[in-house]
Amino acid sequence: MVDYLKRGVRQGGVLSALLYFVYINDLLCGIEDSKWGCVLLDINVSSSSVQADDIALLSTTEKGMQHLINICQTYSESWAFKFSPTKSNVLHYSKKNKSVSSNLTLYDDIIPLVTSAKHVGILLNCKFRLMDQTLNACRVLRATALSVLNSGIHPSI
Repeated sequence: MVDYLKRGVRQGGVLSALLYFVYINDLLCGIEDSKWGCVLLDINVSSSSVQADDIALLSTTEKGMQHLINICQTYSESWAFKFSPTKSNVLHYSKKNKSVSSNLTLYDDIIPLVTSAKHVGILLNCKFRLMDQTLNACRVLRATALSVLNSGIHPSI
């Protein structure tokens, strides 16, 4: 007989982060061991950033990136969860101004090519423009300041 899990761990708790990394560790090791990502000096940075359920993959070639995506897809199918193709994006970083297209797929869905996307709250731009990031930070600061002022708290500045 199978007993189903009736409770999980509290979201945002110390234990939830630890258990998530135990759960996802084999995927990160598989990505690193594949050697399809970027290598800076002697450091493999295929999965450069993992924060909660956000994973950023890096590769110098489209073939390498598709291979990394396939590793993620196979892992998710083995562990009965699914990455969201609609929440996934491709950013193509290049000094050249030629147009590119993306044929990268996740679960047979094409992942859209975009010029900018947010990853763990940071706005990334494939044209290396910092103005978008600066404007976004100013919007967040303004919204936070207005929220504090509207709550009745008036800090002395």
